[in-house]
Amino acid sequence: MTWIENQCDLIWRQVVKEREHETCEICGSHSNIHIHHIIFRSVCPKSLRYVTKLGACLCDKCHQHRDYAPHKDNDKFLEKYLAIIEIKDNNRFQYIKIILETVNEFDTTGIDIKKVHSNLKDEHENIFNTSWMEQDIEPVPGMTVIPESNRIT
Repeated sequence: MTWIENQCDLIWRQVVKEREHETCEICGSHSNIHIHHIIFRSVCPKSLRYVTKLGACLCDKCHQHRDYAPHKDNDKFLEKYLAIIEIKDNNRFQYIKIILETVNEFDTTGIDIKKVHSNLKDEHENIFNTSWMEQDIEPVPGMTVIPESNRIT
């Protein structure tokens, strides 16, 4: 993963987490929050990889351990998750539903990562009213954040 992809991942996760106020969208827990890609990264077209509407805020139990956890039974997870989202945010529900129905029609060849990065920074700044670099963003476990002075873009 390149530096700019790492940065997009960090910002994407922060925007999803902040959108949900660091609260599990299924059970309401505030502890041990994970950010989940509704469409698994392994099968997600690159053009959808950083769409924040396709991110879910889940606690560790709902993400990995319950019988409806996405990595145990994704169909059960989607059924439960979409039922909650339909009530909570119908516009987002409709968007996710259309994407899931048409996911195979999206371009899988590549994206303009610099444009994605710029759009994510704008989305983040709209939430925080400040530059994303000024925020205390928690890195993804195992991800190295390269100091700006050492970056190659």
